Amino acid sequence: MNKNEILDYVKNLDGFEGYISPLSTKLDESLIFDFGDKISFDGIIFEAHFFNPSSKKSIQIRLVNDAWLISETELDKVDESDIKSFHTKFGKKVKMAQIWREENDEYCENKAVLKLQKVVFAGFVKDKK
Repeated sequence: MNKNEILDYVKNLDGFEGYISPLSTKLDESLIFDFGDKISFDGIIFEAHFFNPSSKKSIQIRLVNDAWLISETELDKVDESDIKSFHTKFGKKVKMAQIWREENDEYCENKAVLKLQKVVFAGFVKDKK
């Protein structure tokens, strides 16, 4: 995707929360979007992460060389114990999901072991009221 296509893609995300890390500038609070916020950005996206709590879909966008790559991951089958939360400097806690897959490992007598495949954004921790 080119710059305009990726910006259109991001602006049309509905029901997502997440953040955009721009190229050549620091992430600030204006680039953190809570669930229901209209996502708007006109710069160059270096990296972005979004999560839809209804569909349990995580989207990662990355600038690689001169193109943007989009990785969509369904988290509906991820165990809650594989979702960890982390503090940010903006006072929000983010949730990250670890995706594991069973694979035979030559160093474990070819027995099946769990191997980490990727870690993806799984939304923000909601305040308990």
